[in-house]
Amino acid sequence: MPDLDGLRAVAISLVLLEHFVTLCLPVQLARNLAQFGWVGVDLFFVISGFLIGGILLDHRGAANYYRVFYLRRFLRIIPLYALLLLPMVGVVVLGFQSRFSGHELASLGWGTLILFFCFQQNLGNGLFFATPGYMAPAWSLAIEEQFYLLLPPLVRHLNKRRLLKLIIAAIVAAPLTRAALFVWPFDPASPGAGAAVLLPCRWDALLAGVLVAYGIREAQFRDWISSRLKQLRALWLLLGAGMAAMALLGLPAYVPFVAIGGFSWIAGFFACTLLLTRVSPAGRVHYWLSRPALKPVATISYGLYLIQGPVMAVRQSILVERLGWATTGWGAVGVNLLTLGVTVLAAAVSWRCFESRLIQLGHHHNYQDRKPAPGTSEVRSQQ
Repeated sequence: MPDLDGLRAVAISLVLLEHFVTLCLPVQLARNLAQFGWVGVDLFFVISGFLIGGILLDHRGAANYYRVFYLRRFLRIIPLYALLLLPMVGVVVLGFQSRFSGHELASLGWGTLILFFCFQQNLGNGLFFATPGYMAPAWSLAIEEQFYLLLPPLVRHLNKRRLLKLIIAAIVAAPLTRAALFVWPFDPASPGAGAAVLLPCRWDALLAGVLVAYGIREAQFRDWISSRLKQLRALWLLLGAGMAAMALLGLPAYVPFVAIGGFSWIAGFFACTLLLTRVSPAGRVHYWLSRPALKPVATISYGLYLIQGPVMAVRQSILVERLGWATTGWGAVGVNLLTLGVTVLAAAVSWRCFESRLIQLGHHHNYQDRKPAPGTSEVRSQQ
């Protein structure tokens, strides 16, 4: 699916734009636009919900449903993640915390390490414990892994009508939950803490992707939406206008306006984009997302997302703090180009020598469907 590769490339490009370009820009408006790259994580959530939801819906009757799903998830996600956790393990096991005075690793203990191994690190990021900076991007990976524990049994055991009602109810509940965290905060000094990083607060984006996957597998819905492409494009433009306004204003994820309703608006825009490219393969959105130049970026997107953390930590601790390199304006261009290049190179090597081989191993295990779903086929992707 080249259009999905395009969406994945857009998602990681937005994230990298925020982390490696924002500080280089001398004009505030340009910095606002670059900083809005944080929405790339929301796009990843929608894509992930769509792909994983589609796979589960297509194979909900397979005899080895759970075994194949979780084996493939393990081989895709865990090895690189575990490799990047090794420095944390070394610090704790060898008791090297004192050697990292002034950094998050100095306060690292077994409790934090266990939470990372259990994919509970989204409880960090200023919520309950300090997250080591080099693994900070992994908060979203925790949300996805928690979601992967909830979704498969629901798809397996609920009939489609009940599943649809539950998905819609959960999507509606997400902004209400975020609002509740502002009204009744964990910490009065940090109202809304957790609204951006807890699963019930962010599953509206994941479930929006599942909802699209559900819809395009229903012939009645496909016929209905295909006859209303003009209205769908109008909705896409409306949602896109809201996205543009938030970007121009440089709104961060933690302000109440964005954290309560903005996340759902962003998820709606990306879900609408996904639906538009799926049901209108002759349209311009599908055309631009299917450009071959985007595929290499999409291929290494998972590695880029995780590896950027250690590279940014090195940039800060060595290039900036120790060597005194510039952090803002044009003087930061060299620093950021260097670290971005290292990130891309490391992710490409990781894919070539490591990740791709494990994905191939995972696809040696196939679903044993009791009754193949008519008109559907397994999504063989990098998910």
